[in-house]
Amino acid sequence: MRVKWLLAAALAFIAGSTSYALAQDEGSSGTSEESTTTETTSVETSETTYSGDTITLKGVKIGEKKIELTIPIFETYEFEAPVGYKGVDDFFVVREANSNVRQGKFEVETKIDFWSTHKTGRGRDDDFKVTPSIKYGITDMINVELEVMPINLFDGTEINGVSGSNDGTGDLNLKLYFQLLAEKDLLPAIAIWSETRIPTGEGSEKMDQTFHLNLTKTVCKNVRWNTQGYIRSANGARGDGDRDWSWDDKWYENDRSHGDEEGIGDRRHVQWGLGTGFDYSINENNLLVFNYMNRSSNYYGNANSNVLEAGWVYSVNESNKILVGIDYDDNHGDAEGARWLTKAQWSVSF
Repeated sequence: MRVKWLLAAALAFIAGSTSYALAQDEGSSGTSEESTTTETTSVETSETTYSGDTITLKGVKIGEKKIELTIPIFETYEFEAPVGYKGVDDFFVVREANSNVRQGKFEVETKIDFWSTHKTGRGRDDDFKVTPSIKYGITDMINVELEVMPINLFDGTEINGVSGSNDGTGDLNLKLYFQLLAEKDLLPAIAIWSETRIPTGEGSEKMDQTFHLNLTKTVCKNVRWNTQGYIRSANGARGDGDRDWSWDDKWYENDRSHGDEEGIGDRRHVQWGLGTGFDYSINENNLLVFNYMNRSSNYYGNANSNVLEAGWVYSVNESNKILVGIDYDDNHGDAEGARWLTKAQWSVSF
């Protein structure tokens, strides 16, 4: 795609026989009365010449006077800005709008959260999670994905220090992606997509539904702007990990005398997020990503959280990509203090 940028604002001037009225106030000497005379004149030009980045209008006649005007013109330049998928998928908190799998192709992804840490009532909790998924391209702009939601390794089923609790391991996430528009001229790429959490895991119940809107626009040769918004209907809980144990001061002693339903009840039923960011192509194989996301908390009564993210996409070839990222989430009340996350993903299409 060729992208044109405006470097200078041009002055609009209409040459021809345009008529206008000029009012003048004239004072009469020797008398206290004033009279007003209205003259009708015309604006005319006899010659127009172009020179470089200017237009010269000669013989411009205003009333009885002739003048010469030199004004700047529109100056543009062109560059090649390839559009299409560059590897910024939903591994990042803000993804690009371009679909990432071709018609009739499969794509297998393995995401690993190498290190996720945050404070709990009993100290710091360090997690190691794996998220496998597979996509299929229905068309070049529509794809479907089935994902096994993050599996928390090494902690077993110990959630929030509660031994033997159910953590939702085995939940599935069904995604349907629909790119509405490809980027062209002034129009950005636009996509909508949905996620449906299917409660097939330990202790999970009911389904959560999330709807996303994404836009991507090339702003200069190597830089694209991405934005994303979503709204989620949180109807159940993904095991005890989504339960709010704060109603019981002795949650860490596995005291559930109040019953599970009371703990689940504090989850925010309508959640949302809005984020923006940009990516920069170093060369054909390397791309840097920087994002910001503001999103609602998981539980009522907690403030929104702010997520800052930096990432890198390495394209091994057209079919293989390696993604690396680090997130900082101030977490605002859903946990005690900030959460840091380092993560990586390998994807291959065939």
